[in-house]
Amino acid sequence: MEGLDLYIFGFIFFAVAAGGFTKGVVGIGLPLTAVSIMSFLIGPPVPVALMPIPILFTNAWQAFSGGYLRRSLQRFWPMLICLPLGTVLGVKVLAEADKTLASFLLGCSILVFALFAQWRFDWRLSPRAEPFVRPLAGLISGFVGGMSSFFGPPMTIFLVSLGLSKDHFVETIGLSFLVGIISMIFALVFYKVLSPVNFIWSAVATVPAFGGWILGQRLRRHIPEAKFRRVLLIVFLLSGLNLIRQAIV
Repeated sequence: MEGLDLYIFGFIFFAVAAGGFTKGVVGIGLPLTAVSIMSFLIGPPVPVALMPIPILFTNAWQAFSGGYLRRSLQRFWPMLICLPLGTVLGVKVLAEADKTLASFLLGCSILVFALFAQWRFDWRLSPRAEPFVRPLAGLISGFVGGMSSFFGPPMTIFLVSLGLSKDHFVETIGLSFLVGIISMIFALVFYKVLSPVNFIWSAVATVPAFGGWILGQRLRRHIPEAKFRRVLLIVFLLSGLNLIRQAIV
């Protein structure tokens, strides 16, 4: 970061603010949007290193600000308990193995789901199956998040299939990401993937992320439920395509 000029810093500011705005509107998409934009001008280490603290603070605010915290904890505690376990495993893979194939397969799976949901928009997970899927969703989301910093795709697939209201969805996904990112930060430090200097720059990046997130939240209040879910599917498609792009490039 120290060697970047003012133009690049402005570009990074815009990218992180855009990521925060996307997250404010649909509850996910901060690292997806910000990293994707930054990757046009900056190599992978910088975008990834900037994400942990903005993700931590925006999700903490999101998790405790909507009035659904108690209900989310009561319903999804098995998922939240399994999430850190998957995260530690994912970070271990990130530190020790090549993740190209996993990113490619995950991206393809997300695209298939998004297209399926577009055709069968009213698809719902059976209430009888939900208790069994909750811990599995936590493990898979944690593993994917620890490996790629994108906790969103598997978790969002699960929560969308439950038909939650947009505000309940946004708060639950924020709580899930908060648990995941805390686990990820500890694991990254343990496996020496994240240095103290990265934390400082990541903390600075929280400012534009929060600004964009607040604007996105205000816009979400005016979006009907049906349009909200459509926008969410678009974010899904972009997420899948971005993972495939990362694996190929």
